[in-house]
Amino acid sequence: MRYRIVLACLLMVFAGPAAAQSALTIDARTVIVESPNAPGPVKKAADDLASDMAKVFGARPQIVPASSGPAIEIASPAGGSSESFAIAARGNHVVLSGADVRGTIFAIYTFAQDYLGVDPMYYWNDSQPPKKTSITIPAGLSRNFPSPLFKYRGVFTNDEDQLTGWAPGEQSDHSGISRQVEDKIFETILRLKGNMIVPGTWTFSSDPQMKWAGERGLILNQHHAIPLGMNVARWPANV
Repeated sequence: MRYRIVLACLLMVFAGPAAAQSALTIDARTVIVESPNAPGPVKKAADDLASDMAKVFGARPQIVPASSGPAIEIASPAGGSSESFAIAARGNHVVLSGADVRGTIFAIYTFAQDYLGVDPMYYWNDSQPPKKTSITIPAGLSRNFPSPLFKYRGVFTNDEDQLTGWAPGEQSDHSGISRQVEDKIFETILRLKGNMIVPGTWTFSSDPQMKWAGERGLILNQHHAIPLGMNVARWPANV
């Protein structure tokens, strides 16, 4: 028995370097694997991930349909508990998967936050992730995230006139939040694992931000002054 214990200990010692070598290395050469048929909101999140990797590694990765080399793979929504997701190492791929579209998006942004060091509020607090040459992912990584406790979680952009015409590089006529800033609001909600937005105080269902929010995969909601989507404050003249 004594010899078996000694042998087992020796095997564990010698297995250490091999296990370390089998860990995944993510760097500037790592590609993002995404299906060309991925839902539009997932593609937008993948683009954000590519931008995040460019901030960390100094080069924007390619987004490709397949790769046999090291990659961050964005899996197709697989069904299951609403908005649940997982991050796992499989071979030389880090697989980001979700039960549905938003679950997949949450997997992408959680990877960016937990492994790349990207602050979900980076746009609003001018935070930049630390630059690195590479990061190491444990070979046995397997993390599962359940459905959120609250079904609806989001933001009401009240007093939105305070968000018009102020962002650097923004293209705006100062009559409303520009598309660039709206998109950053949507992105931030999703990075914080939100799923819902009331996209303005006095909005009509035909206003463009309604479509933009949908393109990000967010649920549209309303507040007390626009019941059933009807804008009672901007009621048409003579009606």
